[in-house]
Amino acid sequence: MNTPTGRISIVCLFLLILCLSTSCMARQDSPGSGMTSASTEAPVYGQSQELPFVQATLASRPVRLMLAKTAQQQMYGLMFRTALGADEGMLFCYDTPRQMSFWMKNTILPLDLIFFDADLRITEFIKGMKPGIGVRDILLPRYTSALPAQYALELASGTIDAWSLRPGERLEIPLPLLGTE
Repeated sequence: MNTPTGRISIVCLFLLILCLSTSCMARQDSPGSGMTSASTEAPVYGQSQELPFVQATLASRPVRLMLAKTAQQQMYGLMFRTALGADEGMLFCYDTPRQMSFWMKNTILPLDLIFFDADLRITEFIKGMKPGIGVRDILLPRYTSALPAQYALELASGTIDAWSLRPGERLEIPLPLLGTE
């Protein structure tokens, strides 16, 4: 490809690949992307992050939650986690309501996703998000809230149906715990 047209094609292809990879990285770092990391340091790639659990109640059921409050914690989310108890989950906490978009990059477990308003009432949910481990970024589905939400909760897939959760039900958790950093 020593022709001017051939060289231009190669340059254009290179620029397209560069733009796509930059786009994927930007999406990965965006708030509400469903990814997270440790409090002050990112976990080692390939290991799940370990955040402390706090006690809460969802629709009168006790639940243990990890709180993803920083952008780094939210970016890493439940990546690489191989087990999640039936009463465990990760709550993504934000300062204000926003439309949220999650993906399952490097997530091994299928998950349910519940969105909450500022008063911690369920507004909507997405059942059965598919694991994304080993899937190229461009092929990962995005799971997006239809309405603005302030909190999102990831639980083991099947929990929404098993607990018969419905919009309007409330998450009870001490409010000071939800402050974002």
